Amino acid sequence: MTLTLLTTVFGCGDQTSPAPSVVHEPPPKAEVLDHDAVQQTAEAALAWLPRLSVADCDAAWRSVTLDTDATCPPYTEALDPQYWISDFCTGPLGTELYGILTTEYAQDGWVRDVLFDEVFAPLGPGIEPGFGATGFSGTSHGLSHDGTVGLMTSARATPPNTPFALGGQFRSVEAEQDGVSVRHHALEGVCTGGLEPPGSWVEAQLSPWLHLTQLARTGTAGYQTIVDGGLAGLPAPFGSVTFGELTYVDPALGGTCALEPSGTLEVRRDDGYSVVLVFDPATCDGCAEVRTGGAGATLEGELCLDFSVLAEPMRGAP
Repeated sequence: MTLTLLTTVFGCGDQTSPAPSVVHEPPPKAEVLDHDAVQQTAEAALAWLPRLSVADCDAAWRSVTLDTDATCPPYTEALDPQYWISDFCTGPLGTELYGILTTEYAQDGWVRDVLFDEVFAPLGPGIEPGFGATGFSGTSHGLSHDGTVGLMTSARATPPNTPFALGGQFRSVEAEQDGVSVRHHALEGVCTGGLEPPGSWVEAQLSPWLHLTQLARTGTAGYQTIVDGGLAGLPAPFGSVTFGELTYVDPALGGTCALEPSGTLEVRRDDGYSVVLVFDPATCDGCAEVRTGGAGATLEGELCLDFSVLAEPMRGAP
């Protein structure tokens, strides 16, 4: 009797508690990304490629440097390369300027030390069988800006009350040797303000971190075009595009497809969702293998692009 009472009061014995109920939530529905918006952004990024050059940044910079003299900014070298450094200085009419900048016009040294090893030597023999890979002995020209500068013109300056900012490394160069011509643009950073050239990437406030290289047989119209890096600042909601060694080779130079490059093109939405488009000239239809990134994102339908811009001559160096 006592054992029965204890069992009743304290819950001892063979009694078991019911298992808690488990609620199985359905998985979140995968978001379908806007196919047309992805395609439009990819096409817009491709359309910018022939228009890229340090020349637009240089033009904007020079438009706001009329109010300077020998003491502001203080040059340590005023010829080539131009080099100046200033924590802060004020021009004769009140323009305020600070920063550090190196501007270089002669490009032979950089072509010899960098571009030859990275572009001419590995790719030149495929463009022109007679190319000699013993070292750079050709010709080159171009322009580079390297540094971080800020500027605000005064109310008395021309143009009045106009800001400008540059931060990064920007270079455009053309070089030729042994029948191989190269155009190369390396834009890495921010360049904004001044009197931007109409229709330029500076006016559009793009932030490039991109290398664009194009090779050809000197005097001919067949090109090998290589794009690597990204463009940010494109219209929302897909505001940036990254090119992953996107490489087009004209059939005249040994390419296997005139419609499609090799490599990848990633279109990223501003909230982090992305679409990676993988291209393979073996398929030769201009259409991508689509891979999506971000939680549960999908892209429906085939996505094909017109790559004819890669077969056109890119912009020359200033």
